[in-house]
Amino acid sequence: SGPCGFNGEQCLLVEINLNNPGCPGCGSFADMSSFHRTADGNCSWINGCDGQGVSCSTPDCLTAYHESNNNQVLISCQTDNVRFRETPPCPVANAL
Repeated sequence: SGPCGFNGEQCLLVEINLNNPGCPGCGSFADMSSFHRTADGNCSWINGCDGQGVSCSTPDCLTAYHESNNNQVLISCQTDNVRFRETPPCPVANAL
């Protein structure tokens, strides 16, 4: 959302990986990246891990990557057939 730069500058990026867990820790995960962003986002799991999600409404929110080593912002769900909900104004996300 907004005037995104070539490498995602000025945008809130969402990464989603949907997997049924075949081993402990091998399930689905999601994260947001915020690098000089202008968009807000609120996304959460449904059909398993309900209520867990990520939200970012300020440029310095603690729930998004700002540096490549911010691994504490990764949210995971170890439930089969989980889905991911994007609540406006969450940016468009692509499943990997």
